[in-house]
Amino acid sequence: MNIYIIVMTQHSQDLKILIICDDGILTQQHVSESLAIYAKHLAKQTSSSDNQSQLPCFQIVETPSLEEGLSLLQQASNSENSFGLVFIDIQVLDNIDAWIHQVMQLDSSLYMVLLAQSRLAYHKLIQRKIEANLLVLAKPVDAITLHQIIFLFTEKWQLLRDKHYYQNNMVCFAAKRIEELQHKVMHDDLTGSPNRILLNDRMAQAILNYQRHDGYFAVLFLDLDKFKAINDTLGHHVGDELLKIIAKRLSQGIRALDTLARLGGDEFVVVMTDLKQLYDVQKTAVKILEAIHQEIIIENHVLRITSSIGIAIYPQDGQNSHVLLRHADEAMYQSKRLGGNQFQFYSKKIQEKLKEAWYLELDLHQAVDKQQFILWYQPQFCLKDQKIKSVEALIRWVHPIKGLLLPIKFMPIALRNGLILPIGQWIIKEAARQNKRWQEAGFDPIQVVIKLDEAQLEQADFIQQIQVILNKTGLPPQYLEFELNENMLVKTRVIQKITELSKLGVSIALNGIGTGCAKWHHLSQLPLNRLKLAKSLIQTLKFNQQDKIILQAVVNMAMHLNMDLLAQGIENSRQLDFLQKQGCTQVQGFYFSKPLAVKAIARLLDSPMMVKKILTAVK
Repeated sequence: MNIYIIVMTQHSQDLKILIICDDGILTQQHVSESLAIYAKHLAKQTSSSDNQSQLPCFQIVETPSLEEGLSLLQQASNSENSFGLVFIDIQVLDNIDAWIHQVMQLDSSLYMVLLAQSRLAYHKLIQRKIEANLLVLAKPVDAITLHQIIFLFTEKWQLLRDKHYYQNNMVCFAAKRIEELQHKVMHDDLTGSPNRILLNDRMAQAILNYQRHDGYFAVLFLDLDKFKAINDTLGHHVGDELLKIIAKRLSQGIRALDTLARLGGDEFVVVMTDLKQLYDVQKTAVKILEAIHQEIIIENHVLRITSSIGIAIYPQDGQNSHVLLRHADEAMYQSKRLGGNQFQFYSKKIQEKLKEAWYLELDLHQAVDKQQFILWYQPQFCLKDQKIKSVEALIRWVHPIKGLLLPIKFMPIALRNGLILPIGQWIIKEAARQNKRWQEAGFDPIQVVIKLDEAQLEQADFIQQIQVILNKTGLPPQYLEFELNENMLVKTRVIQKITELSKLGVSIALNGIGTGCAKWHHLSQLPLNRLKLAKSLIQTLKFNQQDKIILQAVVNMAMHLNMDLLAQGIENSRQLDFLQKQGCTQVQGFYFSKPLAVKAIARLLDSPMMVKKILTAVK
């Protein structure tokens, strides 16, 4: 029969009570009545309907002999529903010690109540060694005593079950927590991809495997092109979301047996094992490039990005994970140097180039300290006045061994390592000083034009730097022009800085006009003095009606905004003729003059006729 009672916890298992009785005095009815009394007692302590719905079932099983009782206990111990309490009420107790010992071996948590037939039997029994789980009582046992026994042992049984439950739960919780921590240590928080620790472990396993069974595997080092610009313009939250999308695309684009890891920032690594041919690596690299280049929409921003991939092969490109990653990284940088959105395999030739670049970077630090730079200047002419309107300052590095180096050789390094700031400051100082010298020499005043990098404008004291330079050199601010690229104007702080520069009297020019990126309706709100047609527009002129419409639109816009317009990068008479017909009057390019040293510029300034001769000759 089943009796339901209220208990304290929700996770209790059913309690089975075994009665071993051969004289019929202790029956299921007696125990049931006591359980009913116990239930009423607990009902006063709680009235929760939730607990009522989760009550355990007290199942009472009766048997007449110790042998059958032991058999029932053995069967129950092999199942999840074991007995919790045993009543023993039999006439012959000759083998009771051995029986109790067997029971304790089966289940040490079992509680037993042994009923002695007489007081003499009771005294004999208690003189023996009593198990902690055994209670000896002398008959007769009244209902109150039986109730107290059931109350005591069910409470103890409940506490024991609770203890086991919590212990098991703690073990499970600890195991789960350890697993979570191990996963966290081995994986990237943002994308969930394996991190550098797990990557090194996977690569070590691959190396060990292929050392034993001659073979090769590939390491693809991937870096997103111009990712910093996205973070800077749209915010880091957009950059983070982009990285998560890229990680998902990469994981979907590789095989299940390959490893994708994020090293940090926008750097990812793919380890490809079990390769049949190197063509599989090339095919995967192409697949990755295509997947990344697909359109991505984040917060209504439509993004199309590219990536650069470097590939190193074990064992030919390195025999440990450190060397393989370094060589794959070097090959990736070679991809970037070639324009990005491509992959390159590592080679010793690449390593030699990188070594050369590394030594050049060391030399560049010394060049800044020793000021091993000079400025050359390329004239910008006004066709209407037949004069030099301005000169663009262009830096050269006088390398002690390599000789005169053009900015393409070292300025990318300066942009990457932060040397652009001291170099940029030197250019401004030297250009302002030189322009003042020309004025002091009696030449007609001209503007000197200097290209600015965004990093310079982000300096907190940049405006103060310019004020100090103007004060020290004595150059009137209207003869200094700073040139910016149009993609810099998306930042509020850049606009604030150029507004402050304009208040100083410095001219501001915007480069890259005509490529379709500039927000022309915003230009009137910016403190701009001059617009510059993009070199790419002029170099790709097809001299058709569409080009004519674009140029006329730009000329008209500059006229209505009261801004000068410069056409730069002119290389032949056809370009010049086409631009003149559309109304361009300020020009610059190799067709007129290459960049010149200070003395050559001075000769031009000193000879207006020479300038007119140059402009007449090119018509």
